[in-house]
Amino acid sequence: MDEKHPILFKPIRELPLSHEFIGMATINHFEILAQMVAVPVAELEKLPGFRQRLLGELIGILLKYGLENMLKEH
Repeated sequence: MDEKHPILFKPIRELPLSHEFIGMATINHFEILAQMVAVPVAELEKLPGFRQRLLGELIGILLKYGLENMLKEH
């Protein structure tokens, strides 16, 4: 788990993510992935605009960089 990986600090709007994901991040004031992975999944799921497929998208980008273990369950 690389908590300093550069992908975590690149602006979400510059990442290869869907417009829906970027919109949800904007609504919830997430500018970088590091902010999102600091929030437990159970709390992310309660946020406005957050959908199950967006969780899949988040997991997908984390998997791509070997960071999937950064997601917190609780």
